Parts: sequence; C-alpha cells; structure tokens
Amino acid sequence: MEDSERKKEWLAAVAAEMGSVGKVAYFNDKAVAWVHYSLPKYLRKEAYAPHKPDPEALFICCLVVSEEYQGRGTGEKLLKAVVREAEKRGIPAVETVARKGSANNPAGPVELYLRGGFSVKQDHSDFPLMRYSVQKSSAI
Repeated sequence: MEDSERKKEWLAAVAAEMGSVGKVAYFNDKAVAWVHYSLPKYLRKEAYAPHKPDPEALFICCLVVSEEYQGRGTGEKLLKAVVREAEKRGIPAVETVARKGSANNPAGPVELYLRGGFSVKQDHSDFPLMRYSVQKSSAI
C-alpha cells in the first residue's frame, strides 16, 4: 500500500473517532498550507520520539507552508486555528516536535512555534517538544 493510501486511511479512522484532524489554508482557491493533528494515542511513536507528549494534548503531526507563502504569517494563522480547535474541544494544550534553526521537519521550525506563544516543554539538541497551554491564554 502506498504512503498516500495509508495516510488517507489513518485520517479517516482518526476523524471518525475525534472529528476534524486538520486545517488547510487557501489563497485564490489554491491550497498553500496545511496542518494535521490528533491525540498522541493515534500516532506512531516516531512522530514524537524521543519525547513523551501529554496524552491529553492535541499533537501537531505536520504543518507545511508552501515555500512561496512562507514568511507571510500563514503558519501562525494555522497555529491559531489549531489552538482554537483545542479550546473548543476542551483540550488543555497543543504540542509538537519542532526543529531548531530549520523548517526541514514535518512540523516546521521551533521559531514558528515560539512566535505563536509556544514554549519548550522538553529540550533537545535539534528537536525539542513544544507546548502551548490553552488554559493559560487564548491570545494566540
């Protein structure tokens, strides 16, 4: 089975249990960015290794912004949408594993999350676990 088929099956199974598991940003009817998220129990451990995310947090699996739309606030808008989704569902936090100094990572760079109000929950030389506590503030 192809990766795209596996991804479709995963999305359908998780969405059937928890509802929406992603958001897409459009510009002139063109998809320019997207984010996928779920509870950690639905993910393979490789998605967050070597960390152990909060099992009650919404975990961002990937956040991708097309190169020509980077630096325009698109990633920050998607982060805000995920935080609002967690807030709406009563989920206490949003977490992800980001990459220091590079966007070459499924969830994107640490700097994006720091600008969005996330903090480092568990540090790592390259891939820290980032967290946004929804109860603290909805200012994002």
